[in-house]
Amino acid sequence: MTSRSRWIAGLFIGLVSLVYGAGGAVAGSGPFETLGFSFVADPTRPGLSVDVVDELTGLPILDADIQMSGVEQRWVRVRKDGYGEVVVGQVPPGRLTVYVKPTGVLGSSEVVEGEPSGYLPFRRGDVEMGLVIRALGVSDLVALNVQSLISPLKDTVNIFGARQLPSNIAFPSQRVNLLVSINKPTFRMPMSAVRPSRLSVVHASGGLMDLAGLPSDPGAHDYVNLIRPRKVGWSAPFIPNTRNRVNPAATLDVPQNRNLVVTGNPFEGHYYGMNLIDLESNRQSMVAADIKAVPISNDAATTIRLQAPVAPPSGATLIPVAAAISATGNRITAAIGSTGTPQPVQFLASPDLAPGPLPASYGVAPADHAYTVVTVHEASQPTGNRSVQVVVFPSANGALVPIADLARGLQSVRWTLSQLEFDSAHDASRVSAETLPQMLKRFTFSLGTVQ
Repeated sequence: MTSRSRWIAGLFIGLVSLVYGAGGAVAGSGPFETLGFSFVADPTRPGLSVDVVDELTGLPILDADIQMSGVEQRWVRVRKDGYGEVVVGQVPPGRLTVYVKPTGVLGSSEVVEGEPSGYLPFRRGDVEMGLVIRALGVSDLVALNVQSLISPLKDTVNIFGARQLPSNIAFPSQRVNLLVSINKPTFRMPMSAVRPSRLSVVHASGGLMDLAGLPSDPGAHDYVNLIRPRKVGWSAPFIPNTRNRVNPAATLDVPQNRNLVVTGNPFEGHYYGMNLIDLESNRQSMVAADIKAVPISNDAATTIRLQAPVAPPSGATLIPVAAAISATGNRITAAIGSTGTPQPVQFLASPDLAPGPLPASYGVAPADHAYTVVTVHEASQPTGNRSVQVVVFPSANGALVPIADLARGLQSVRWTLSQLEFDSAHDASRVSAETLPQMLKRFTFSLGTVQ
């Protein structure tokens, strides 16, 4: 694994911890994935009642340590051995449900293997491939680490000599031209073994010389720009284990151009565009129809050209997502675009967190529909990934998060700052953990190293 791959792998652990729940259950298969809380306001009563739920099992935790402070707007601190610590701030009177997840679950993974099918007729001179990607949940959407969609494992493919390519790319048996034949029809993909998921396959074609000319240490933008999607499909939900052999079939053509337009120049890096098919229209299980990247420039507007189906399957929704990701990967700002006529996507500002001591506090600005999330992480350990996570509710007065005080006792190595902004359907007085992800409109992520 390259140094950049190790950095991205470490970053991904922090990104996934952005939301409390990494349950990732597909609709109908068990507890759903949330953004960490439900809330119902009750201005007729002065107090706040708090319930705590294990998101991976959906079961209540009756012996959690719950501490509260404040009067009109409460601060709630939830602790339980074996779980990440959670703090929720600026909560008005009512009933709050906090969803927590056990520490250490990110280290459990299995390598799933299989062989895609459903390819369209091959095009002479092109390399045909099946890019296998795990379905995305709401935590993947919020974190939006595109590099995590590329397998860290490598397989050898003979293209003008032996080349190491990501193991989640399958190459069905084909004769590209008189000199080049390729046959690597299977894929391997490491997946989390603690949550149900799906696998999707994108049947895509690519130029032979483009594939042969990949840089020695390609990034996600190199791979996604290499492929031209033709057809997509997905598997049924399953829980990854070593006995799984999953053979996703491409069933849906993606012939239509559905582009995204982005504006601004937030930082040095790449814009990414994604057309996602939300299979249940609830942001629990989303598959990629196309992903593309363009360098961030000083242009007033940049168009990201993407493929999409003419229409999503019955019960599904097409979700276009635009993101700006910094060259180092430590800053992300993203927005969900319009499915109609492309409108310029406006991003929220993503602060640059310079390396240094853990700050004593962070000031949260007043907001109507935006939640602020601050998380402090310890170094990942085999026995657990300890963290303290703070979610601040929208408030007309803003808030001051006492970061250093809340993180006392942690050997802090990094801290993250995010904003989650919701559309006009969001009602801060009545928040459902199940439906809140469907209202997500814009979001940011910034990572700082503690030195």
